[in-house]
Amino acid sequence: MQKHASALFLSLVATFSGLLAQYPAPVVTNWAEKNPVGIYPKLKNAPTWDGRSPGNYRIEIRLKGMQPGLVYLADHFADAKYLRDTAVADKNGVAVFTGTKRLQRGMYLFVFNGKSEMFELVIDDDQDFIITTDTSWNADFYSKMKVEGHEGNAAFAEYNKSRRVYAEKRYYLTQDLRALKDSIGKFPEKPGKEQKVAKTSLEKQMSALEKQLQAVDIKNNELDSLYILKYPKHYLSKFLLAVQEVDVPREIPLGKDGKPDSMGAVYRYKAHFWDKVDLCEDGLIRSPYNVLKKKIDEYFDNLVTPVVDSIAYEADRLIARAGCSLENEKYLIWYITNKFETSKIMCIEDGVFVHMAKKYYCQGRAWWCDSATIAKMCEGADRMSHTLCGTQAPDLQLFDTAGVPKRLFALQAPYTFVIFWDPTCGHCQKVVPELYSTYLRHKNEGWKVYSIASRDKEKEWREYLQKHPEIKEWVNVCKLEENSLWHLNLYNYNNISNPTIFILDQNKKVIAKKIDVEKIEEFLKNYEEVEARKKQLK
Repeated sequence: MQKHASALFLSLVATFSGLLAQYPAPVVTNWAEKNPVGIYPKLKNAPTWDGRSPGNYRIEIRLKGMQPGLVYLADHFADAKYLRDTAVADKNGVAVFTGTKRLQRGMYLFVFNGKSEMFELVIDDDQDFIITTDTSWNADFYSKMKVEGHEGNAAFAEYNKSRRVYAEKRYYLTQDLRALKDSIGKFPEKPGKEQKVAKTSLEKQMSALEKQLQAVDIKNNELDSLYILKYPKHYLSKFLLAVQEVDVPREIPLGKDGKPDSMGAVYRYKAHFWDKVDLCEDGLIRSPYNVLKKKIDEYFDNLVTPVVDSIAYEADRLIARAGCSLENEKYLIWYITNKFETSKIMCIEDGVFVHMAKKYYCQGRAWWCDSATIAKMCEGADRMSHTLCGTQAPDLQLFDTAGVPKRLFALQAPYTFVIFWDPTCGHCQKVVPELYSTYLRHKNEGWKVYSIASRDKEKEWREYLQKHPEIKEWVNVCKLEENSLWHLNLYNYNNISNPTIFILDQNKKVIAKKIDVEKIEEFLKNYEEVEARKKQLK
């Protein structure tokens, strides 16, 4: 049988050789050559550029009581802290950090030798200054801090001093309130006359302390607003604004019918979501709260419709707003790409990745990536783009066990399932029978299956079909692709693991990909309901 099939296969080569000339191999762009690293911005000779501008910095720390030894300068980035520089503290507690590349803006940390203690400082455009303090104040380095040559850090120290004062007041008030609450709780449910007087007295004291605590909290909260008002251009002001709540009117807007429109409130919240975030401030990505990441996550997870077009539109809009900041633009491109590349929502993973790769990485705007990474991403995006949800799937024509060519687009069905599988794969041997069971329940509805086995497993494929004759109802083909029509389109399915299932509609458009077999029926039920609603709205 196998010899017969091989002979038949060879005879078909001549038949289809003329046809093959009509279908050239897909063009694969060599992005490594077309988009050399560094064309955006003009950094052609610096493929490993880290975003730091040339220039000097000198940061002197004078810390009375600090032991001699190695000390560190670190920054906040994402959800971690990263070492940026080291210096040696002398016997007088003086350490000087110097460099010939300017530090990026943000909130940094001075870390003691032994890495046991630290305090924060601001790095902005002024990078030549002196900070003096001492170690005798129980880790409160700001109370005695003096700053020379840097207005931002001087103001930051005063801000932290005030924070410390209010934090101490709040701590002691909270302790007193807890003690009073415990004392009041010891009275019996029905106290006697004297006990009632004593309890009332304690309750009055507790009420007075609660008012004091409320006043302290108000003053503490006012610190941020007062700082922003006094120093609107400081890095800290930009950070404090970014972490504030979105300002929207509390009243719920009315709809056309005169009734409260809850969605209108959501739209207003979304419209004002980025008002307080200055995307021109490079330092936002080096903040202790990781504010930019948290804002991106909240926006895309809760406010953007989870479809590729909406996500791509909002991503482009944000990145355009950050065009004034090389750091934030880089972070937005990188983070949004990675966030959705690992999305668990079907179709979004590939769709958003293709958009981001083709618009940013493949156009030379990912200056932080080397040419090999760019080439790999852009080749991947090119392959994925042919089977994005909503696009017509690439046609295929492969050979069955008898050597007869079977064309995918020749199948007429409301739904066609394309499954890539390996007859030696344990998971495939579980999924294929499950898919057959699903198919069997809907066979009378006209469902069809185009089953593609791995090219290097022809023998095992034939053996599997002999043992499982039931799936011969499907179109079963193998990747014997050297001379089969449209075999080159296999590349465009970007199949990197087995088993993988695609669902095509009656027009052979991809409506689902990489779907778990047990979710097929539920997905198609929901899909048909959505399609029915669309028709009703037309």
